Amino acid sequence: MVNLAPNIYEVLQLYAEQNQVECDRLRLQRQYRDDLVEKEDFYMQDLELDHREEELDNTLDTPEYDRIEDMIDELEERLGLHTLFAEELDLD
Repeated sequence: MVNLAPNIYEVLQLYAEQNQVECDRLRLQRQYRDDLVEKEDFYMQDLELDHREEELDNTLDTPEYDRIEDMIDELEERLGLHTLFAEELDLD
C-alpha cells in the first residue's frame, strides 16, 4: 500500500483537476450570464474546458487508474470517509 501512495496521490490530483474544470465552467457560465464575457470568448473557453475534461477522463480511464480508484474507494469506506461525500453539491 505504501508503494502505491504516489499513484494514489496522482489520482487524487487528477480528481482535483476535474473539480477545478467543473468550477471554471460554472464560473464561465456565470460570467456569460452576467454579460462579463463575450459570446465568442465564452465558446472558446468552453471548448478549452471540454478538451481538458476529455484529457482527464482519458487519463483516468485505464485499468491502472481503475485499480487505484477502487483502492481509494476501499480506503474511504474503511475510514468512514465515503459518507462525507455522499451527496453532490449543487453549485448553480
